[in-house]
Amino acid sequence: MTASQSMNILIVEDDVADATMVITQVEALGWSYRVVNTVQAARAAFSNTAYDLVVLDRMLEDAEEGLELLNWFKALESAAPGVLVASRLGSSTDHVNALDLGADDYINKPYDGEVLHARLRALARRLGQL
Repeated sequence: MTASQSMNILIVEDDVADATMVITQVEALGWSYRVVNTVQAARAAFSNTAYDLVVLDRMLEDAEEGLELLNWFKALESAAPGVLVASRLGSSTDHVNALDLGADDYINKPYDGEVLHARLRALARRLGQL
């Protein structure tokens, strides 16, 4: 299944294998993407480009908590992007905290590519892009 409209995805991930898994699914959907590996780089990317969806790791190379971006998105004047948190932090508390801060979905690593693909499509539908 491909998207009826192209989406622009920001992948915030510092693990090459995990980023590659996300890229594979995003490319299968025909969407454009950019990969960054720190919270700071994610903020810089948003200063130049509007992203429809963010796939967000929590434990990043710069040791800043990925969820800090959720608060930053709330302060933006433009509409916040959809956010899928992908993390090895998989407790119920981790999920609830991220969802309460504004994430749209949360998937535990390691994840199955088909499940990731389905969650990306579901978020696109919620954003009116599919």
